[in-house]
Amino acid sequence: MGRKSIASKQNDIVAEARERLKICYSAERDQRELAIDDLRFAQVEGYQWGDREKKRDRPRFEVNKIAASVNQVIGDYRQNKIAVKVRAAGGDATANIADTFNGLIRNIENTSNAKNAYDSAFDLLANAGFGAWRVTTKYNGYDFNQDVCIEPIRNALTKVWMDPMSTDENKRTAMFGFVLKNMSREEAIAKWPKARISDMNVPINTLNGEAGCFDVQVDKVTIAEYWRKIPIKRTIVQLSDGRVMDLEKMEPVLDELEAAGITVVNDRDVDDFKVEMYLVSGLDVLEGPQQWAGKYIPIIPVYGYNYYVDAKHYYHGIVRPAKDSQRVYNYALSANIEAVALSPKDPYWITPAQAKGFEPQFSNFNVENRPFMFFNHDPENIGPPKRTGAPSVQSALVQTMQQAEMDMQAVTGRFGGNMQQNPSNESGRAILAQQQQGDMATQTLVDNMVKGIQYTGEILVDILPNLYDTERQVRIIKEDGEDEFVLLNSTVIDNQTGQPVIMNDLNQGQYDVMADAGPSYQSKRTEAVNTLTTLAAQDPNMAAISSDLIAKNLDFPYAKELTDRLRKQMIASGTIEPNEKEMEEMAANQPQPDPMAIMQQQLMVEREQLTNQQMQANIQATMSNANNFDAASQEKMAKVEKTMMDTQKVLIDMQKTMQDIAASKTDQTNTEADTLNKLKEATTQTMQEGEALMVSGEGMEVREDQLDLIENQINEQSLPIDQ
Repeated sequence: MGRKSIASKQNDIVAEARERLKICYSAERDQRELAIDDLRFAQVEGYQWGDREKKRDRPRFEVNKIAASVNQVIGDYRQNKIAVKVRAAGGDATANIADTFNGLIRNIENTSNAKNAYDSAFDLLANAGFGAWRVTTKYNGYDFNQDVCIEPIRNALTKVWMDPMSTDENKRTAMFGFVLKNMSREEAIAKWPKARISDMNVPINTLNGEAGCFDVQVDKVTIAEYWRKIPIKRTIVQLSDGRVMDLEKMEPVLDELEAAGITVVNDRDVDDFKVEMYLVSGLDVLEGPQQWAGKYIPIIPVYGYNYYVDAKHYYHGIVRPAKDSQRVYNYALSANIEAVALSPKDPYWITPAQAKGFEPQFSNFNVENRPFMFFNHDPENIGPPKRTGAPSVQSALVQTMQQAEMDMQAVTGRFGGNMQQNPSNESGRAILAQQQQGDMATQTLVDNMVKGIQYTGEILVDILPNLYDTERQVRIIKEDGEDEFVLLNSTVIDNQTGQPVIMNDLNQGQYDVMADAGPSYQSKRTEAVNTLTTLAAQDPNMAAISSDLIAKNLDFPYAKELTDRLRKQMIASGTIEPNEKEMEEMAANQPQPDPMAIMQQQLMVEREQLTNQQMQANIQATMSNANNFDAASQEKMAKVEKTMMDTQKVLIDMQKTMQDIAASKTDQTNTEADTLNKLKEATTQTMQEGEALMVSGEGMEVREDQLDLIENQINEQSLPIDQ
């Protein structure tokens, strides 16, 4: 029963895929056939005349002015670069994570050479009005990490079919879609030996005749990637740290979050889709279902000038409105050249009597340079044979060609000025105005490409958090082309809260995507150099502060080295501030101290510390001895202090006496000598008494250094006496 159930389900998938492919084909068959005819008309040599005209034995010249207009539009588009910009939109989104998204998208575009996909789609868009590319994933090397790629779909006119009920510009709301691919029948049988290999195709008349089917050959088989959306319900939860996440994704780590103190505070159900892909032939499911990591079908169709009329989608590129004008131009040109080619064949009008006997002469007159011609006299036609005149070039044909060319310029929007074929416009302003007019006429195509690339960015922002959901080191590319590696989903502990925090978590917050077409970064660099150089020539101060910026934007091999040297000089002179990297380099390049000098400095510090410790110990010992003095000792010390006070009093009296002597100025020398002698005797006696008191103290041990201290204090107080 199980096998039968699986087989029954696969049969249902195949039947559903075939029915939906027929719906796509029925809705867009006419437009696709016209688009294929437009592409051939512009790019296949000789196709502009059609099979019916080719059978006529007449000149059929083809001057393909449409292709020139298309190629110029393509060239204008390739001069600009459409850049995706991711911005923080809500929740706990941050500018840093938005920059990480931007760097990842640039890296994806670089590694998968997405420019080829975009350019290929725009080529079809300009010619036929429809192009497409896709987003895919593949495993990287021998690990389990998936890388994202942007791939072209070369023949989108016959390979890509999307849900016709979706009227969104890029089929965002499409519920199903197909990408058809060819492979040899032998290869298909070898790859799926148990499957029934049958073509999955629909007829396109223009490609292989009235009964043909597109891209179907005897030794090849067409299989289809069948993408479909399935509506589902999801539960989203809000965590206590503010994050909003899918409950299904976070269930495996709920215990860890609760252990870290992070809980669920709110939840609700939302409508969503899951996307899956089956690889099917006309009879069997070959592979699948394969689950896609996002909610959008990863196929990006882009349309040219497109409209919905009576619920039917019409679209075209530059070629279709100009086809009739191109045909008229080719016809008028061919007819005009045919008339000019016949002009040297102006025949002689001659009677049989005039030519009789001279037939060889008249039959070769147009290839032989004869100085004279013989003829017979004919009374019925008097005079020599005559020419009636060559067919003249009809001015109507020339006017028709001119009108047809003007019509082509009008419908394509590429006028003489922007085709560089109008020398009458001598004013550069007039030429620029015409070029801008032509650019505006085809801006719709560029704008639709911008929308397609923006949708690509939305798909990438949708799937990257699901693919890069573990700790992983990835490369990002900055806007200036420099690259760096970042670590996604790394867990660190917040020093303030002590809680684990996930760094560079792409699931954090909501982000929106915009895209804009403008000059490439290289063009911006060139413009920056021109502007800065002009300003520097006008103002020397500007040259001093902008020389590093000029060098940075120069395009030659040693620009980076020159920039680094200029910045070092400007940092040293204080003109600019160093950035974080330069500060680290400056710190690393500081001269290292001499190890011997460090050792000597440490020894000096240790010696100073030991000296301070010894002094502290002596002070403590002295204080300890002083605390051991008994009451009697304190009394004797009081006597010593009294003696010292008496000495100070004597000194004061001495100073007063000297002042009196100076005032009276009489017998100054003898009086001063007697006074000094008396003071010395009194001082000596006082010191002897104090020393005797301290030495004879009972139960009191006086250290020699203490006595010296007291003596020094007395000497210091007696210093004026000695002087």
